[in-house]
Amino acid sequence: MKEIMPNSDFTLFIIWEKARVKEKEILLKIESEFQILQKYEIQWSEEKFLNNLSSFYSDDVYHQPAQKKMRGTGPFLAVLCLDEKPLYEKRETNHGTVLVNIHTLDFKTYIRKTFLNGGFTFHASDNLEEAKHDVVLLTGKSINDILKTETSDKVIFLKQNLPCVDGWKSMSQVFYVLNEACNYVVLWGHEKLPHDFISHERDGDIDLLTDNLQRLISVLRDNNDLRTNAFVFYNWLEVGGEKNLFHAKFVGDDYFDRNWQIRQLERRYLNKNGIYVLNDEMQFYSLLYHGLIHKVNYKKYEDIFKRLSDKLKLTYQDDIDYLKNLLYRWMKFYNYKYTKHLDHGVLHNENVVNRKLLKKKADFYLFRNKWGTSVFNSELIRSHPEIATSLAFRFSQFIELKDHLLPYKSKLFKVYRHDLKQNTLFVTYTKRYGKIGRTKCYCKNNRKWIKKDFIGLKQSVRMDHLILHGFEPVREFINQKSVYQILAENVYNTKKPHAFKYFMELFIQELFVRFESKHGNKLKGCAFDMLPQNCIIVNGIQHDFHFFDFEYEFKGEMDKSYMIYRIVQHLYFDFDKKAMYDDLCRTFNVPNTWAWCASFDKPEHIFKDIEKEPLQLKIPLWKLWIANSLSFLIGKQKKVHEAVLCFLTPNQKRYKKYFKY
Repeated sequence: MKEIMPNSDFTLFIIWEKARVKEKEILLKIESEFQILQKYEIQWSEEKFLNNLSSFYSDDVYHQPAQKKMRGTGPFLAVLCLDEKPLYEKRETNHGTVLVNIHTLDFKTYIRKTFLNGGFTFHASDNLEEAKHDVVLLTGKSINDILKTETSDKVIFLKQNLPCVDGWKSMSQVFYVLNEACNYVVLWGHEKLPHDFISHERDGDIDLLTDNLQRLISVLRDNNDLRTNAFVFYNWLEVGGEKNLFHAKFVGDDYFDRNWQIRQLERRYLNKNGIYVLNDEMQFYSLLYHGLIHKVNYKKYEDIFKRLSDKLKLTYQDDIDYLKNLLYRWMKFYNYKYTKHLDHGVLHNENVVNRKLLKKKADFYLFRNKWGTSVFNSELIRSHPEIATSLAFRFSQFIELKDHLLPYKSKLFKVYRHDLKQNTLFVTYTKRYGKIGRTKCYCKNNRKWIKKDFIGLKQSVRMDHLILHGFEPVREFINQKSVYQILAENVYNTKKPHAFKYFMELFIQELFVRFESKHGNKLKGCAFDMLPQNCIIVNGIQHDFHFFDFEYEFKGEMDKSYMIYRIVQHLYFDFDKKAMYDDLCRTFNVPNTWAWCASFDKPEHIFKDIEKEPLQLKIPLWKLWIANSLSFLIGKQKKVHEAVLCFLTPNQKRYKKYFKY
């Protein structure tokens, strides 16, 4: 085994196929900064390239063919390196603010800018945890096993997909990969894992806890569907020809108290069979909670309780009142709460000794950046996980709820608390031409309602060609698929090749009928934003269309041809948009007057202000001059500059309050 210096770190670089034209220069630069341990040339199957990429990056890119063009689907080079002088700091990344090796991170940025014109054709792991994840998925081996057997100057060629894409061969392989790629612990029922476990039908499901559900799903499953639903608790996997159920829990899902879950992961250990399991104390009380609070079947685990109680020097009695009090005293000592699982879990209150330990408030999660802010109630995950997924992914590539918890006593919660009542499912704040738009979904009388407005008194903005309405009448929330979702499901459907065109024509026909004006090929101005994203189909085959989000209104009437143009432009799929536009114009007998637009990507000059939305407040130059001058004269430039701007421009303070700069 190669000798590794103390305080060294491992990192993995990937030169994707499109970047291999600069391979020699990049490798020379890597050698000057790092010690190369092993190089792999890896070939994924082209038809499964996006499946591999989705699993590797813990993201759903299955419907993004542009990812193929950007990276190339040919053989790529993976370089495992030793960094003898790692330097860790917290940095903002696609994973959020995390502790990263800035030597590696800055090196990645340098390579991309210097050799690749800023493209994403060069990958580097951010820290040791990600390096271990990347290496085991790409090679099927841990870094330690590679160091024992494979370090050499020769390039090793691998023609294989990621384990979940090629298919799991055995339960041993599953846990070998999980040990390197995820932070997890099997809660109970691990005695037969991995070698003697047969299948779900005989040995039951596998209950495990993780601190990153999205990464766990991506490692286990070929098609992760993270962009649709990132909160999949039940994951069916075929392992060695047998169907198995992995029942996943994650920190913050209220299967147990959040702090208890964190401690369960901290107290895990690797048993003799290579599985991470709970220590004796954690297993005893976790299983007792499961048997009393989740299912009321504690007698099923009596043999385990007796064995563990002897180890822990506890007195075990087959008496439910005694066991309830035993659990209560232990939970009270650690200040753990009784909680109700987000996955429609049952909380058996009759076994709760003291109701003061019941968790009474739902959690709120905050996702924000310079574009906008989204806050949603944990109850939204229980009732509408796909909506919670959508809200989170708008402002973060990786969800990881544990990093976005909004504590009740925090300063940030005080900023939003006037909107965050317990009946609130979610609130989003977005920038709208110098104003702050607010969308709120709340429950009332067992029904859900949507309310939209601007923060402040003025509820509309008038522009050259548009009127932007802040206030809309309160409408009932409908949980059905949008036309856009239906189109996305059918755009690459080879079994029903005409389904995409059928739904497109059906939607446009309904749009033209609903919003037709009295003047020939014209539509009412309120139809401007009635895109597939803003229309829901209910009642199945009857195709009952519900249009919503009437924010933008065109001044006057619109050409039907321009409406078709807008619809086609806002379909983010990989297809010939101009051909689709021409075909739809012929179908509905309207002139294709927008077909000449440059690259069919930019609207005519009079619509530039419609397509491009200002993201920040316009501050007059004289106010900026005063702020700059005072900050220069007084010192402490940034604080003084911001204070002056907040005084001169009241809305600046409001923007800073709601959005992250």
